[in-house]
This record gives sequence, structure tokens and C-alpha cells, in this order.
Amino acid sequence: MRRCAVVSLRRRRLVFAILLVLTIGVSVAATAEGQAASSTPRAQLDVRSTLLGLYPELRQGGLVFDEVTTPSGFSVRVSERARPEDGPRSRGRLVLNADATLDGAQNISDLTVSGPLVRDASNRALARRLRVEADGDAVVASEPLRLGLAARDQAGAAVPLTALRGTGATATVSSVQPQRVSRAREGAATSPPPLDRIDYGLLWRVDVLVRTAGQSDVVKSVYLEPYDGRVVRVTRRAVQQ
Repeated sequence: MRRCAVVSLRRRRLVFAILLVLTIGVSVAATAEGQAASSTPRAQLDVRSTLLGLYPELRQGGLVFDEVTTPSGFSVRVSERARPEDGPRSRGRLVLNADATLDGAQNISDLTVSGPLVRDASNRALARRLRVEADGDAVVASEPLRLGLAARDQAGAAVPLTALRGTGATATVSSVQPQRVSRAREGAATSPPPLDRIDYGLLWRVDVLVRTAGQSDVVKSVYLEPYDGRVVRVTRRAVQQ
């Protein structure tokens, strides 16, 4: 009986030792994860959070986020995970590219997005048509647009205010205006593209007033592409008191 008691005691000690090792391992892993999250710059986390808020489908699995620090902020490439049969050096199909510019306080002052998710190829093709065809309204009407030239109310309602206002803030649409490339008159230069960096045919610019208690008001200008009503650019500027 004494021998059985000794064996039982050894078993209890062994079980205790295993549980202790497992507990320490979980604790170390959790600490490492917490340190990794805390070491990520706040601005980088803001960019990720903003993208996930603007494009909820990015939360699904099977996507790869490649983030690169740039002189002005961050660049993010989101792509589908490459298939094993495509080879070790292959890259998955592009979903979107995002370029974020940060101001002196490390807030996002400009976020520009391109790629298949925001239909940039279609909108550039529309720009080329508008630059050469005489009847711009007819060109726009011929396209399968969710936000055509008469969709002012729909454009204002398409802005994802929750993703733009932040915690404890309010967001109100203050103006909605279309921006369209037009055919040049004879002897004159063609009208400039709606965005200095993206030659799009039609965009809706929606200005949103964001107010946070104890802070200066901010205007965020949101640019929507017309095909699916996706955000292609967000700029931020403080309201002069």
C-alpha cells in the first residue's frame, strides 16, 4: 500500500509539473503577443483599422497584408494568398493598394486606395472616353454606375460614417459634389483629373464634418468611385476657428 501511495504521489507531481510548464508557455506567448502589439506604431494600427472599417470584406481569411514604411507614412498591399502550385515566389491576386500620408501628429491626413476592389481600371477607362467624346452625359449614362450624375443623395448616404468619425465623435455630411473629366474645347487643354494622382473619369466628393468633444473640428473629404460606391480617397484637414 505504501508503494501505491508513493506512485500516486509521483503521478500527482508529474501532472502538476506538466500543468506548470503549459501555464508558463501560455503566459510567455501572451506576453510576446502583447509586446508585439504594443510595439506597433499607433499610426500603423490606425491605417489598418481604417481600411478594415472602409472595406469589411478585408476581414475574411485568405488575405495577405504587406505593409511598408514610406517617407510620408505607410503603404499597404492587400492580396489573396498565393496557391502552393503557383510556386514559392508567386504573389497572390491583388485586392487593393493603399497609401497613407501622416501629418506631424501622426494622424492620417491622406489615404488613397487603388486596385480591383475600387474599380480603378473601369474609372480610368471612363476618363479616356470622356476626354474624347463630345457628349459626356451620354457617356456616363451608358456606364453601369451605382452613383451616376443624378445620385447626389445616394452618394451622401454611401459614405461609411462609422469608419470615419472615431470613438466619441459625431460625423455629419456637409456637402456632396460630383467631379467629372470633360472633353477639352478646341484650342484648350483638357480638364485636370479629379485627383492629382489618379486619373479617374467620375468621382463623388463628400465632405464630412467630424466633431470630438475637447478637440478641434475636422473636415474629411471622402471620394467615392461611381461603379460600386467605394471609397478611393480620404483627406483630413482641421477647421480654422
